[in-house]
Amino acid sequence: MYTRTKNPPQAPANGQKAVVDLSLARQPFSFENFLTLSLFCTVIFYGAIRVAEACINNKSSVTEQEARETKTMPRLRNLRKDLPLFAPAFESYFIDHFPERYTLASIRNQFLLTVLSTSGHADVGVGTSGWLYYFPVHVFHAQINYPPFSRLNLALWKKAIKARNKFLADNGIKYLLMVVPEKATVYPEYFPPGLAIHSGKSRLDEFQDALANENSDRPVDFIDLKRALIEQKGDKYLLYKKYDAHWNFYGALVCARLIGLHMQDSYPMARFFDRNDFPVTLEKSEQGDLASALALCLQLPEFVPVVDLGKTGAKPMAKTQVPYYGLYHEGSYGFSQENSALPKAFMIHDSYVRYYMMPMIAQLCRSVQFHWTQDFDTERILEQKPDLFIEEMAERHLFDTDPPNVPDLVTVTRKSTFVDATIGDSAGHPAIASYDDRIELVDAAIDRTEDGYRTKLLWRADRDLKLDKAVEIFILDKDGHEVGKKHYREDFLSRPVKAGDAWVDTIDLEQRHLPDGARIAVVLLAQRGGCLPVQAKTTDWFSTRILLDASSLATNWQAFEQNYRLR
Repeated sequence: MYTRTKNPPQAPANGQKAVVDLSLARQPFSFENFLTLSLFCTVIFYGAIRVAEACINNKSSVTEQEARETKTMPRLRNLRKDLPLFAPAFESYFIDHFPERYTLASIRNQFLLTVLSTSGHADVGVGTSGWLYYFPVHVFHAQINYPPFSRLNLALWKKAIKARNKFLADNGIKYLLMVVPEKATVYPEYFPPGLAIHSGKSRLDEFQDALANENSDRPVDFIDLKRALIEQKGDKYLLYKKYDAHWNFYGALVCARLIGLHMQDSYPMARFFDRNDFPVTLEKSEQGDLASALALCLQLPEFVPVVDLGKTGAKPMAKTQVPYYGLYHEGSYGFSQENSALPKAFMIHDSYVRYYMMPMIAQLCRSVQFHWTQDFDTERILEQKPDLFIEEMAERHLFDTDPPNVPDLVTVTRKSTFVDATIGDSAGHPAIASYDDRIELVDAAIDRTEDGYRTKLLWRADRDLKLDKAVEIFILDKDGHEVGKKHYREDFLSRPVKAGDAWVDTIDLEQRHLPDGARIAVVLLAQRGGCLPVQAKTTDWFSTRILLDASSLATNWQAFEQNYRLR
């Protein structure tokens, strides 16, 4: 330590050099200094040993609640290729294996939540009375009820649901559709006070109205969960978990009851669940996914209602009896019971159905398969031959999921007028591009909508095939940088077409502005991946992607609309 001396040196006289005696300013090494240095070195040494031990033994501080894979130690097999990516990969690995990582995160988030009433996680919002809400971008928009549907996007959703309903009805399968409302839709009173929920109709309301106003002899059987849950929330028990993004057992019971009621007309033996039929108890839960994101599962327990369903005749199927058809690691599940008066069911769903809904729906069916996916796979459905098809999706998917593409089968009435239609077949039909001598892009156009752009693509088959491929549309600026992208399946029904058949895709680009000199790039992907080779006037990506001038596509809209008629 350095201290002030009792007799500071005097200023030197003119012409003399100043001499400072440093021995007067330095004190001997004290016990206090020794103790401080020892403690510092011990902490650093202990931390280094723990980090080295964790890395050598590949121990991870990633918990089960985080539901993700642990980062592995990156390898340097090729210095020139692997070295540039080694540092960020090692950083991710180091973070996952840092000793007491979860404990340190828990302490930090506990302080932020308790003292500052704020969240330590970007995807978790803190509401009133300690309620937590899920706030990724797409879910946040669903929570605040903004933005509403564009006219085109809503029309495309309605078209897709109608096509599903028709396909199932044509094959003798009853269709039930339900959309689970977000937590803020049912409990807006606990929403963070600094954030405003927009008034007016939500996307869920618009979606339901569009289906209800459809004049058809085959109306979609839509289960109105939003109204039922809001009416029920004044009951004794909560319907959604306070520290989780999902509903609880009691909220799921309301849904199961509605499913049973909607099945009564076709299957009178299907029991519907009433909350008064089963005993309800409160049990302590430390499994809230939002509490888990904050590393506060143990610190934020809650008592949730648990419904005792009693003995049930539905038994889980063996894994070999349920083909895997999910997109997540949980896989697919099935239940069956001996009751020929009940239907055989097939259900696609998301996280809301797991755990609580499955045993309830299983009691309504002779057999049922649950698949965590939003993919409507016609081959799988027809292979299983169910009597009942149930589709469940969360309200957030009306924001983060594009409506499935349903191409319009058309008859081409005249030749393409697009300036880049320079490819011709043996019959002299001009086209913009030819993909692998199988499919031709005959014409294309772009039109401005009230809140973005839509594009239409006119295709023609050169041979008999199935529409089971995928299309990617890229919006590029004048320098070739990507500013927007759309990916969709050719036809979610995978319908077959014959040589010479034509169809039109209508796609909502959801791009408010196109940059000057913008170009539209189109890629056709095979079912098992990989870009199909293409012949066209202008291409890149080794002749797998065509490039079209956006301004030429815009001026081609009126002519494009006259090039075909619906079949």
